Parts: sequence; C-alpha cells; structure tokens
Amino acid sequence: MLQTEVLIVGAGPVGLISALALAQRGVSVTVIEAEGRLNDSPRAIAYFAASLLALADLGLLEELDRGGARIHRFGVHVPEFNFHESISAELMQDVTFGYWLHAGQDALGALALAHCEKAGVKILFDHRLTGLEQTDRRVIARASTPAGDTTLMAEWAIGADGARSAVRKFCGLKFEGHTWPNRFIATNLYCDFAALGYQKANFVCDPVYSAIVAVVNADGL
Repeated sequence: MLQTEVLIVGAGPVGLISALALAQRGVSVTVIEAEGRLNDSPRAIAYFAASLLALADLGLLEELDRGGARIHRFGVHVPEFNFHESISAELMQDVTFGYWLHAGQDALGALALAHCEKAGVKILFDHRLTGLEQTDRRVIARASTPAGDTTLMAEWAIGADGARSAVRKFCGLKFEGHTWPNRFIATNLYCDFAALGYQKANFVCDPVYSAIVAVVNADGL
C-alpha cells in the first residue's frame, strides 16, 4: 500500500501545478493519472496577470515565456457591422503585466511535470481511480493499473480529473451548471492571420460564424 500526505487525481496542469506548489512547501505528494502519458493537445492557451504571477512564484514563468507568445493587443471583429478594433494590454504595464501569455496547455503540463519530478513528486501514469473512501483520519483510494489493482492511503485527496471527475463521482457531488447546445470545434494550423487583419488574439462575434483566432506559441501555431 502506497502512503502519501496528499493524493492528487489527474495529471493535467491543475493537478501538476497543485502538486508542485505543495512539494515546494515540503509536502509529500503523489499524482495518479488514468492515461499512459500527458495529453498533448494545446487546449486552453491564455494566461493572464493573476496566472502569470502564480507561475512566476512557482518558478515556471521564465521557461514558459521562452516557448510562448506574448500578446499585447486583442482584436474584436463584428463582420456584420464591418467593425474591427483592438484593445491594448500595454495600458497595464505599470500596474501589472503589460501583456498576457499564450502557450499550449500541453507545454505547461510538460514543464510542470519536469519541475514536479525534480521536487520529488511521485507521478503514476496508467492508474485509473476505481474507489475512494474517507475515514475520520485519512483517505483510502483504489486504482486499477496494467499490473493489477492497487491501494493508496493519504491524509488529503485533490480531484483534478476534469469535467467527468471520478473523484466527484465517488464523493457524490454533482457537476452543477448549464450545457450550451452549440458545438465548439478547435483546430491547429499555420496561417498568416496578421495579413488578413487579425491580431495575435481575436474574438469574431457573429450569430453563426463566431470564432476565437489566436496564436498558440512562439512557433506561430
């Protein structure tokens, strides 16, 4: 039976950054992840001032900044009215950051993983949570692995396993909220959107053809 102070379920950026923050404060942390590796999809890409401060505090910002794209202007486009304007982040330069950062969620995850390993966090892939119990003193978790079932004991458990969270399910918690009927499709490509009048980050506001057009990283993706 594996014992740890804090068990984190889910090795996405939320789980790994939580693990790193705890480990940097001397806490024993184990992270379990159902998949065999990190998700390599860019997904969420924008990091604003509050997140940049947190990343700097964790020692991640400088490295993420090197592979990311600094965004200084945000474009707003309403084709129906031929409206094309931009908002500047540089106005906030003397207050906080005069930019925000774009970098793929996969890049942040890989960076956090590397720092977690250096900080002594135990990370177990191919560990799918199958049970969770709470006593008056600890949490007992069960997980299935390619080598068979295993049990983990912790003082605390953190669920960072997404919208279909197994932790939430075992705790009997509902995922409150509203599901929009619209479908949001994301694709990654290389295209010179600047030549078409776009900023590095944009909203296209339209009742049918709405979109987010944004540079993901320093590579121009």
